Amino acid sequence: LSEVEVPDSLNSLIMSKLDSLNPQSKLTVNVAAAIGRQFQVDIIKGSYPTDLDEGLIIDSMEELDSREILIQSGEEEIYDYIFKNLLTQEVAYNSLLFSHRREYHKRIGYCLETIYSDSLSDWYDELARHYQQTDEHPKAINYLKKAGDKAFDIYANEYARSCYSKALKRASSEDYPQERFRLLNMREKVLTFLGRLDDRKKDLDELLELGYRTSDKKGIVSVLFSLSGYYQRSHELDKMKKVIDKANEILKTIDFPFGQININSSAGDWFYLQNKVVEALEKWTISESEAERIGDDIGLSAVLISIGVAHKALGNYEKAFESYYKSV
Repeated sequence: LSEVEVPDSLNSLIMSKLDSLNPQSKLTVNVAAAIGRQFQVDIIKGSYPTDLDEGLIIDSMEELDSREILIQSGEEEIYDYIFKNLLTQEVAYNSLLFSHRREYHKRIGYCLETIYSDSLSDWYDELARHYQQTDEHPKAINYLKKAGDKAFDIYANEYARSCYSKALKRASSEDYPQERFRLLNMREKVLTFLGRLDDRKKDLDELLELGYRTSDKKGIVSVLFSLSGYYQRSHELDKMKKVIDKANEILKTIDFPFGQININSSAGDWFYLQNKVVEALEKWTISESEAERIGDDIGLSAVLISIGVAHKALGNYEKAFESYYKSV
């Protein structure tokens, strides 16, 4: 809202209308403005900053309706009320002291968590939006990540990137190292889909540094796997080989089946790019066995495609078909 500029003359006209309201109605419209363009009565009641009889809150909303500041939504709508004019909401919101904004957004967040506890995933975007405006850093980080994950799952990659980036501004490596690692890990995936490889590399470098700083060996192996993919795409095969070797050294010291699957798969890719198809097939077969052992169907399906490619290159067309069929 703060990014939209209202002409001074129009702003004065709207403020004059809002200032003419009685104190109760003016407080109600301010809370409503913090909630958003449209809202439910229960959210107003649950977010109200003072103890007040619910009947008086309803009375104030009816006055706002009669003054054509708010209008009631249709019976089939999920929301009870909507601001008749978006500019009215904007002017009311921008007139709030920053301390009041933080308090209202915090109350609204708490209210949403309470009322929609059984369907909270439907409200991740709203919860992220409200807690961003507060000093509740853990909640802001949590809901921004969940909103980002939800967007990522439906391929809304730019919105997911925005959510992760906003969360990362709050999640410092000193105060929230694990949260920052998870956020960077998700953002680098999104950046891959967006084709922003330079930005992805920056995230991978920070992830690797953070992994070593927290002695997270599994995390380090996962980052090295992603780096191998980055170097493969950028045709830097010497660097690809180095990160694969580094990952294998760490894997000798820990039990990490998913890491074994991924790194052997990357090693197979490297050999294949060197036209060493037999060696590539050996590495991919190790990944296949490990994926079958732990029941990793996604990893198994992916490596079976590579195995099919290898058999095809070697002229083993029946085995290639069997691998492709098994992958499907």
